Amino acid sequence: MKYFLVFIFINKVLLFPIINERIVYPDEFKELQSVESTGYQMSLLNDPNILQSDNMTAEFLIYQDGFKNLEDGEYFQGDMVMNEEQLNTINDTSDLSLRTGIINERFRWPKDVHGDVIVPFKISSDFDWIDRARIKLAMYDIEKYSCIVFKQQTDQQNFINITSNIGCYSHVGKINGGQKLSLKIGGCLTRGTIIHELMHALGFDHMQNHADRDDFIEILWENIKPGSEPNFEKVNSRLFGNFGTPYDYHSVMHYGLNYFSKNENPTIVSKSTSHNKVIGNRLAMSLGDAQRLNAMYKCTKKNVHLPVAVASAIWRVFDSH
Repeated sequence: MKYFLVFIFINKVLLFPIINERIVYPDEFKELQSVESTGYQMSLLNDPNILQSDNMTAEFLIYQDGFKNLEDGEYFQGDMVMNEEQLNTINDTSDLSLRTGIINERFRWPKDVHGDVIVPFKISSDFDWIDRARIKLAMYDIEKYSCIVFKQQTDQQNFINITSNIGCYSHVGKINGGQKLSLKIGGCLTRGTIIHELMHALGFDHMQNHADRDDFIEILWENIKPGSEPNFEKVNSRLFGNFGTPYDYHSVMHYGLNYFSKNENPTIVSKSTSHNKVIGNRLAMSLGDAQRLNAMYKCTKKNVHLPVAVASAIWRVFDSH
């Protein structure tokens, strides 16, 4: 009965406050009050649910040559899958400038007559009901601050095919057919990781690859694992744009301080030391993430769902399993 009631609430209203440029959930308020503490900083960097193995670090796939072939694209920057056209644009480095969201509207999901951006999805039967609910709640986290509407795939030809493969990765933007988004069971099903990969599927790149990032962060190349350097390279503005938003340390799309480190030392440090506490947020979307999403899709409406207390209670139930 309690699980039935949980899902009944999923179709209600959801509103969360914004503090220090981050969208905040009720169960985080206590943590935010001690944001200066070492414990809170480490919680952002050492999520116990992040998959770790010989070829994975901090939820991103690592390959010695920087790229690996897939059936329908290639890995780029660890967890992003790009088709040939996108890679060709990236490889033309003659024009580097601000970018995080995909510019070519052909790679964006379409709007319906009501102004909603409809994103069909299919979730593999490999996920149990708890994991499926986690994925859907992460979708609601995106929906409530935008005009994005995730809908179960029926007869749509273009959709996100959510599976549990090796690691966490997604295509960038909409491509033709059922595009893969992998959320490895046991390693990729935290709220922030699911949101991160869904944001890739909506067309967003990594924040730390801004062409002007050197004004805000420093890349410590000497600490990066050999072969992982492409994850920190800048990408050209012909593919991505920043949509008038500033550099966002709080973004769910930003790498953490020691991602791809060969020696556990930082690979990224902020030029404003106070921001080292928030780089690598894997808790939720930032205010800037929501602003870029709405700007890219030209949203004029926002969707709301769950009551705040119910949403937090549901996440706690799932996290206890």
